[in-house]
Amino acid sequence: MRYAPPADELIRDLKYRGILPHARVLGVLLAQAAEKSGALLPRLLVPVPLHDARLRERGFNQAAAIARYAGRMLGIPFAPRALERLRDTPSQTSLSMEQRHRNVRGAFVINGSRARLRLLGAGHVAVVDDVMTTGSTLKESKSLLLESGVTRVDLWSVARAALAVRDEGGVRE
Repeated sequence: MRYAPPADELIRDLKYRGILPHARVLGVLLAQAAEKSGALLPRLLVPVPLHDARLRERGFNQAAAIARYAGRMLGIPFAPRALERLRDTPSQTSLSMEQRHRNVRGAFVINGSRARLRLLGAGHVAVVDDVMTTGSTLKESKSLLLESGVTRVDLWSVARAALAVRDEGGVRE
């Protein structure tokens, strides 16, 4: 979906107001889109991790909540702690495209040998996030997983945000 009403409202309410039933709606919509695509489904869903400080503050990981419901609907297990965020990176919302890429570079690791074995055993995984703007976070996660030996990594997000780009004529999408 586009990151526009009503999807943006559902995501913001989930993320910032803790309205957890929205995760179910978003997870079901994500699962339906995956089924409709006709693509080969992954064997494991891997949510983009929050840093421990952000997780404590929020009380939950919205990407994990969405992945849980999508996985239930599709019959795909999810690994909520397969990846770990090493740095408490600043929010991406106010950053330029290049700043977003730098912000998440090296921010993730595989969370131990058990997680590595589970990822390698799955072979084909999908990294799940709530919103994609530039794709920096998802691409960084994908690179890490491929470098670690996972054979195929799909990138799933519930919504795609338009990135405003400044040019000589003003701001455009």
